[in-house]
Amino acid sequence: MREHYIADPGYVLNSCDYSQQELVALAQTCYTEYGFSIMRDLINNDIDLHGYIAARVGKKFEDLPRIDAEDLELIALYKGRIDLFKKEDKDRFKFLRALAKALNFGSEFGELILCTVLVVEMETVTT
Repeated sequence: MREHYIADPGYVLNSCDYSQQELVALAQTCYTEYGFSIMRDLINNDIDLHGYIAARVGKKFEDLPRIDAEDLELIALYKGRIDLFKKEDKDRFKFLRALAKALNFGSEFGELILCTVLVVEMETVTT
């Protein structure tokens, strides 16, 4: 689509892609408001949020302890599980990641994303 836009002579078109900007803002808001945010920990540890939700729905973390942003070995295990899921079951991962993406961005700051955050956050607090 971008190739259909042409700058006038003497002008330049610029485009920026802020990766998951809305989720980053929401994660920081949760942290500021409640003192913790799993989403913030995932983002700060360079874990793909959509891939994380896909792997969680795909039950790839059931034998792992609750994620801890300070435990770099555990973070590496989570990343490894996501990568392994992506490689070993490519079609299922792609499908679940697309669902996670729709859930996360589908109703921008609507009920679905807040439910996702609350479920993940509450699961962490209660386990």
